[in-house]
Amino acid sequence: MLIEHSEITNEFAITQYNEVYLTSINRKTFERMDSRSLYESELGGEFVAENTLNVIIGMDSGLLVNYLLSLSLASGSRFVVVELEGVLSLLNIDLPKEVKDIISIVNIDEFESCVADGLYDVFFARNSFKTHFSMAVRGNYLRSYSLLSTRVQKCLEHQYFEQRLSFNQKSFIALQFKNLADNLLPASILKGKFNKETAIIIGGGPSLDLHIQWLKNHQTKLIIIVASRVAGKLTKYGIIPDIVVSVDPQPISYEVNDELMLLEHKSLLIHSFHIEHRILSQWRGGALYTGDRFPWLSGHNKSNIESIGPTVTNSAIEVASSMGFEQILLLGVDFCHSQSGETHTKDTYGTQLGPQLGTMYEWVETYSGKMAETPIQLMHAITSLKESIGAYPNCTYINIAIEAAKVEGVEYRDIKNIKLNAIDDKLRQLLDSSNYKLDFKEKKSILVQCLSDVIATENKLEGLNTQLNKALVLIKKSTEASDAKLASLFGKLDAIDEIISTKYNMLSTLSKLYGYEQFSGFFSSKDIETRSKDDVLHSIEKYYCAFSKTVEKLKALISISKNNIQLRLDEGDETEDLHYIIERWRENEELGRSILWQQEFPERYNMLPESLKLALAECEREFLAFFKTTSQASKPQTEPILVNAFHKLHLLNYSRHELGLTKMVDYTESFVDTNIDVLRLHYLAKSYLLLLQGEVNHSLDAILSIPKEQRLEVELKQLVKLQIQLKQFDEASVNLKKLCEFSDEYMPKYAKIMSLMKQYQPALSAYLDYLDLHPKDIPVLLEISQFLMQLGEGGYALQYVEQVLMLDQANATALGYKNIIQSA
Repeated sequence: MLIEHSEITNEFAITQYNEVYLTSINRKTFERMDSRSLYESELGGEFVAENTLNVIIGMDSGLLVNYLLSLSLASGSRFVVVELEGVLSLLNIDLPKEVKDIISIVNIDEFESCVADGLYDVFFARNSFKTHFSMAVRGNYLRSYSLLSTRVQKCLEHQYFEQRLSFNQKSFIALQFKNLADNLLPASILKGKFNKETAIIIGGGPSLDLHIQWLKNHQTKLIIIVASRVAGKLTKYGIIPDIVVSVDPQPISYEVNDELMLLEHKSLLIHSFHIEHRILSQWRGGALYTGDRFPWLSGHNKSNIESIGPTVTNSAIEVASSMGFEQILLLGVDFCHSQSGETHTKDTYGTQLGPQLGTMYEWVETYSGKMAETPIQLMHAITSLKESIGAYPNCTYINIAIEAAKVEGVEYRDIKNIKLNAIDDKLRQLLDSSNYKLDFKEKKSILVQCLSDVIATENKLEGLNTQLNKALVLIKKSTEASDAKLASLFGKLDAIDEIISTKYNMLSTLSKLYGYEQFSGFFSSKDIETRSKDDVLHSIEKYYCAFSKTVEKLKALISISKNNIQLRLDEGDETEDLHYIIERWRENEELGRSILWQQEFPERYNMLPESLKLALAECEREFLAFFKTTSQASKPQTEPILVNAFHKLHLLNYSRHELGLTKMVDYTESFVDTNIDVLRLHYLAKSYLLLLQGEVNHSLDAILSIPKEQRLEVELKQLVKLQIQLKQFDEASVNLKKLCEFSDEYMPKYAKIMSLMKQYQPALSAYLDYLDLHPKDIPVLLEISQFLMQLGEGGYALQYVEQVLMLDQANATALGYKNIIQSA
């Protein structure tokens, strides 16, 4: 359960606009402006997207729900308000019947159950979900809401990541079709070829910078396997990788691999079947693919090296394991951020990204025993690695970075204790890239057979589509059929399903993988018992429509495969018009093939007319210019991203997380002059950290570094806390008075400090002003009673004691005070 009892009270107030709110939640937020006007100003336009899951954290004493009810709700969208259980117990929100399927109000446990049960999977499938924050959550003054916000966002993040593994199948399959013309040789060629040798996997983690010189000095005794994004960096250090591994299907992968694409391509490329097609089609060296070549045979070919995820380093380690190495070292395979906050090795794309200050990462233990932050993707990578290396008990896995995340099955060893044997020249020659560059005659044989297989599959897809069209015709007839006729039609549908599951089983499976998003809309949220005949028929129709649309999309992918295979055959055809081929390269964004063509057919190139030579030269120029433009383009913004940063800071402070606070200070150090919010964040984090370390005076200095006019409630609270601790009561009283402008709850604290300073009249006035607003606040009633007793005003004190006993007859403190007063 979230800790909320000390923060949430049942004190209500009514604004001048006749709006009721809980004072402990909303302070004076709605005193200056009515809720609708404030929401229009702060949240206007956030709820207009159709077919979107809107997760709203907090409901501002119910005022945010009222605002939602006043809107014309977007078609197909759902609104889930997640509120603290303590708040829900104080409020009675009665939603109109007509919106109960659209708006729901739940506590965190109910929300997590709904997510886990798949109630919102359709939205995850479309990546159509948003998180919104109530005014109270945005205020960052209640710990309960910070904890609630983090828990909600973690829940969404984990579920989306899990679901995305299914969603990604679509892009994987599309590229599998696209890459058929270039996925020529399987990586299984190298299975078990190395037995007593040592491989080293090089990732893009920060630890690479610590040991790159050691790597350079020992490269002759290692088979070096690198993630593609760091290949360019190693080359600059004079380290030539034996194998480059690339798996990422995203277009950005091509753009950030500019250094790789401009290298000589002496290394052997081992890649997943779903690699970004422009990397593969323009690779000028040898290449081997992992996983299944043909999409419709996925999972049926177990002979090749698997394409393991979720990261490129997971794939690289699987490749090395399959090759049979006795010892596999890991460097730059950190699976976490460094202790100083770096996420990537220097001079690579990842280092250009500014710190995501508001992201609540996971925490993992490193081999040094320290804790480090890591994103959810790398948490899954750790789990995946643990599982995959379990299949290779004869291999020793060693991470040489002490600040890498611990992985079960991978030991840490200092580089001084690493023993290496020389690599036999014949074995290293096995990895010579030129061994796997096929001449056109060899490629043609593979491509012709591939084209034949693709055409055969295309014909089968036509057969499958025929069956689906038959099913759709039957469903249309079913809508007006009698119950007797309906049974007959359902029998015919069953027969069609039987044909699909037997004759077209593989293509049916492929369709459902590729069309996961479309098929996810087939399921109804209604209970089976309550579904009408029309509901059932509509659901069946949606299923076959999704099936048919997906098959049409697969046919389009088949067409792309055929065109690409034919283009590769045309490239080697002396009678084919080279102008036509160049245009096709341009359409496919693979002008770098002009370089491959010249290398593969030098004699034909020499016989070309000058105009064609110039055309090829222009292709090469455009290819190289693309990467020069990419590398010179403005890099991603390096200023820290502040969304939710204060939420994260408060959570780190509440949990006394010294390392997390230290990182927040380090991340913001270089940016304090760029943005006032960064400055506030930096010095507040520094103040929290120094206080945690017992440096009270320095903690105060840090918070005083924030200009007076920029100090908000959180900074003033920290300032008052420190000033009271240092007995600087005059200063503390001034800042407490400022805090009273944010919320009435600070008035009793102001009264108390004035009492300590023997300024009794201002103290009494503060107590009385507060109790005028909150006459049933028992703790404050007891405080003023004690205050008056200390002043010798027993009669007045007794009046407040009696008020407490009217509210709580058995209040032990009040009864004790009463005895003391009456005994005096």
